[in-house]
Amino acid sequence: MVNQAFAQRFWPNQDPIGKSIKLESARSLQQVIGLTTTARYWSLDEPARPFIYQISGQLDEPLLCLLIRSQGPPGGLAARVGQEIERLNEAQPAMTVQTAKGRLRAWLEPQRAAAVLLRILGLMALGLAITGLYALLAQLVAQRTHEIAVRVALGATRLAVAGLLLRQSALLVLAGTAVGLGASAARLLATLTGQVNPLDGITLIAVAALLAVVGAAATLVPAFRAIRTDPVSALRTE
Repeated sequence: MVNQAFAQRFWPNQDPIGKSIKLESARSLQQVIGLTTTARYWSLDEPARPFIYQISGQLDEPLLCLLIRSQGPPGGLAARVGQEIERLNEAQPAMTVQTAKGRLRAWLEPQRAAAVLLRILGLMALGLAITGLYALLAQLVAQRTHEIAVRVALGATRLAVAGLLLRQSALLVLAGTAVGLGASAARLLATLTGQVNPLDGITLIAVAALLAVVGAAATLVPAFRAIRTDPVSALRTE
């Protein structure tokens, strides 16, 4: 049996069933009797590779693996399976018995470690972005305290002033979000992990909404303080 990557490489756009192949380890031609999907054999980020499935009896040095399905928790069964194999054949070398979940966890450990590291770095970057955005917008609004006082003295309502500041802050937030989307489109994250879509809609919407909330808070908090300031006192300070 061959996988789709094998069939596409050697017989593109053809039905591989019935085709014959000659392997170095085989003495005669072998016929393809089945087609499987292309799986991940060694890592999650590996490219599609041709693969052949053979009967163990056709291999010079077969690598055998015993799979056992249990109805109960398999954790306590692993040790007993190893003991039973040793009892049936004492000359058999010691072998490792693992649960499928444990074997899969060990196989994915490099990807898990990379995911944890990327999660920590991502949270740190998000925290720095939130802190920087809040500090920048708060400083910009605080510097316009006297302008706000003049607008209020000339009859502008507090709602109108707050709306003006929010619109101007929104332009900065949207510009920064657009730059971030452009960087995400570079697919840097996908090259690091192999499976993560850098343009994931839910993630982008959540981050954009969070930055919008932070921008609104950074604008309204100092704006509310400036609006509550007596215009005469603010102008006198100027």
